[in-house]
Amino acid sequence: MKNLVPKYSFANTQLPFAQWQETWRAKLRELLKMPQHQAELQPRSLWKREHALGTIEKIVFTSEPHSDVLAYLCLPRNATPPFTTMICLQGHSSGAHNSIGIWHRARGRRHGTAG
Repeated sequence: MKNLVPKYSFANTQLPFAQWQETWRAKLRELLKMPQHQAELQPRSLWKREHALGTIEKIVFTSEPHSDVLAYLCLPRNATPPFTTMICLQGHSSGAHNSIGIWHRARGRRHGTAG
């Protein structure tokens, strides 16, 4: 085990880095079952509103062919780009409304904001 060199390691090849990277990028796509060609993102804004802490925008974009993703883009009021990024994975509940502090119509109540 001490002398084991990972199969896909750059240290295990004589190829120039760029060629090694392209070769194993293709293998990684195969192993992860990723599509060969990336879809056009086609970002669309569904709505945008001002919030006490900044701006909240509900967007949709295409992650792969025939697969759209809904997301909230929250930009802080008193900050300048480049912004620190946070991805908040919510699952299938309505918890995203709690995370970004917006009205949840189905529940009929306002969720508080942190801070």
